[in-house]
Amino acid sequence: MDTVTYPKGKVAEFLGREFVPARVNVKETDEALALFKPTWTPTLLCLDPDGTVHYRTVGFIPPDAFVPEFLVARGLAAFNQGQYQAAMAYFARVFRESPQSVHAPQAQYWHAVADYKQTGSRDALIGGWKKLKERYPDSYWARKVPIE
Repeated sequence: MDTVTYPKGKVAEFLGREFVPARVNVKETDEALALFKPTWTPTLLCLDPDGTVHYRTVGFIPPDAFVPEFLVARGLAAFNQGQYQAAMAYFARVFRESPQSVHAPQAQYWHAVADYKQTGSRDALIGGWKKLKERYPDSYWARKVPIE
C-alpha cells in the first residue's frame, strides 16, 4: 500500500484532509496486538481517539477503491456518533462520485438509514432503500432491504 495506494494524489490528499493517519508496527509492540487484534496485514482501522473502532478492513486496497471505501468508513463513524447529517454527506459522496464502486450500494443503504435516524421519516428510509434496489439491484446490500 505504501508504494501503490497511499502516495497516489487523490488518496494522499483524502487521507491528509479526512484522517490523522497513524502506522503501528504490530511486530514491535504487544500493546498494539492486544488493542487492534490484527489478523493479517495490512489491517486498516477507522477509529476515534478513544480507540473505538468504527470500521475495519484487512488486505490491500487499490487506489481507485480506497477513497470510496474510507468515505463509507467516515460515514459510519459519524453515524455511530449520532451525526446523521454528516454521515449522509459522506455516504452521498460515494454514490455521487463513485457510483460504480463496490462500496456505493453500502453507502446508499446507510444513507437511507441515517436519513431515517435524522428525520424519523419512514418514507425517507423506504425511499432511500427503493433507490438502492433500483440502482444496485444485484448487490448484497439490496438483498438486505426488507422491501419489494
